[in-house]
Amino acid sequence: MQALNRKFLHEHEVRRELYYNAPYAPFCSDNKTAGFQLPRRDAFKRQYVQLNPPCNYKVFIIDIDHEDESLWDNEETPIPNVIIRNKNNRKVHLLYRIDDVLIKTVNSDVIVKDGPIQYAKAVYYGLCKKLGADRAAFNNVVSKNPFHPAFNTEFIHSRVYKLKELAEFATPDWSVYKRGDKENPNPESRNLSLFHKVRFAAYNQVQRYRLANDMEGFYKAVLAECELENKFRGKGFKEDSDLPSSQVKAIAKSIATFSWNKYQGSKGNRGVMSLPHDMDQKEKQRQAALYVANKKRERTLGEILKAFEEVALSGAKPTQERVASSCSNYSLSTIKRYWKEVKESYESRPDSSEEKVQLAVHKVSFPRKTPTFTPDVTFKYNISVFRLNRFKAELDVLPNPSDLNKEFVSRYRLDTQSGRLIESGSDLNIQTLKKGIRKELFKGWYEIDLTFSHGQMLCTLLRESFDLIQSKVKSLNDNGTPYGCFIDPIESYMHFILNMPEYFNSWSARSSLNVKSIKRGLVALMNGASESKLNNIYDGKLNTLLSDIAFFEVFTCIRLAHKYIPSLSLKLRMLELDVFKPYWGKGLVIHDSILVQSNNLATEIANRISYQHTFNKL
Repeated sequence: MQALNRKFLHEHEVRRELYYNAPYAPFCSDNKTAGFQLPRRDAFKRQYVQLNPPCNYKVFIIDIDHEDESLWDNEETPIPNVIIRNKNNRKVHLLYRIDDVLIKTVNSDVIVKDGPIQYAKAVYYGLCKKLGADRAAFNNVVSKNPFHPAFNTEFIHSRVYKLKELAEFATPDWSVYKRGDKENPNPESRNLSLFHKVRFAAYNQVQRYRLANDMEGFYKAVLAECELENKFRGKGFKEDSDLPSSQVKAIAKSIATFSWNKYQGSKGNRGVMSLPHDMDQKEKQRQAALYVANKKRERTLGEILKAFEEVALSGAKPTQERVASSCSNYSLSTIKRYWKEVKESYESRPDSSEEKVQLAVHKVSFPRKTPTFTPDVTFKYNISVFRLNRFKAELDVLPNPSDLNKEFVSRYRLDTQSGRLIESGSDLNIQTLKKGIRKELFKGWYEIDLTFSHGQMLCTLLRESFDLIQSKVKSLNDNGTPYGCFIDPIESYMHFILNMPEYFNSWSARSSLNVKSIKRGLVALMNGASESKLNNIYDGKLNTLLSDIAFFEVFTCIRLAHKYIPSLSLKLRMLELDVFKPYWGKGLVIHDSILVQSNNLATEIANRISYQHTFNKL
């Protein structure tokens, strides 16, 4: 009886892990193409389904196309967790649960290392080679559905294998990392053979075309190389014919796009200075050493300046000893060496005026309480009188016709209740201007605008409260509430944030509401709006939206977050505030966006922001 109970528990654990580890909307179909995505509960009704989540490898899927069971069904072979058998032959899929291998992340603080990924691939290929399996691709995306009645599935045990355990049985196959034909993990595939033959040639040529800014010429060169290598007749492939023109063009486009946008060389950050190819090697090295030294100096100066500002913001007089204690990365002697430059940089900042404006430019962790400081920030700028005259009917500010330019001073203060930087007592309140007027008045400026800012920042707070909310969801599910046992609100919400345009467009088509209204309703929900108020915002169409399972799960996640994360609205405001805090006094802040005049500064801001945003020249 105990053995039966253990077997039942093992099977229950494996079933649960396979289901909940799968993506919210897995690839699936009733054939091996798996060409479309459905919500998880619908996807698992299909014969083939994606089991591994998009950011991790949790399962090795071994595709056994031969019928020689002795290769894998013996005492020396690691016992698979799950065996999925065809009903009409002896071909199977073997599933091995493995330690998580991180392949990508949406968290900018987490570094994804190539070493574990390459080792996992090598172990997988070695396992396939030992078992005589088809290793068409390492993606491990599509598997026979272990829950589908079309297959006979046997759940054996719930053990999670370490990669080195599997490597002891099957020597890792590192040949896939050698250049040339061996790079191809499936030598029977014409598409992969062509792809791997051509891509190395593209890597060698891409920098030359980049310097000439000739993307079109690079694509044509890659396409010509693909057409030249498209010779598969009589080469022993299953399909004894060349690839059609459409597939050749698709492969060329894939290689050209990746090489142009992503490839930076296999050794270091070569080409970052865009030095001429004909420059003497020693001169290149001298220039590179100077470049690295300047970068290091800029970084050191920036970090010491940040520590200096922290001390000043605390109300104490910045001294070398205080700055050194605040900046633990550098010694007192280093602080002294940079002290004159730090003081000059601090005093020359636009916000360090004679009015002694206190300006927080350092990135701080999220405050547990409402901040007590209320720094005043000012920013001076000019607007053409001719542009002001165009909107004199809408604006209270009437310029003097004798002036060529009208100078304005925008004054900001931190509102501790709303958690926002707001304009107060300014000659022209930018935050209240209509968007069309603002675009005309500041034509030529750059705008960095966060996309659905509170929606993205809720993800940050959800990660911090993940365990608490998940435990509450489990408790609710166990009590039989309408949330449903297969709903994972946080996971669904994360997927929504990564694919916002598709979700919003889908909901807009379903409800006939515009995307802006749907966003406004979700933000109101984050701020504690009731269902009746939300229904008013949606013109009585809340139930129509809730009938969409994706919207229902996003709605559920926001409700749970508002219930279990204290002061949610204020925390969202403060996270929004932190994004542009380093640039107070350098531009015009409009809550979740900022206007700056300098292209270099605008590019710096856009590159540093980890949240999704738009970057436009007005």
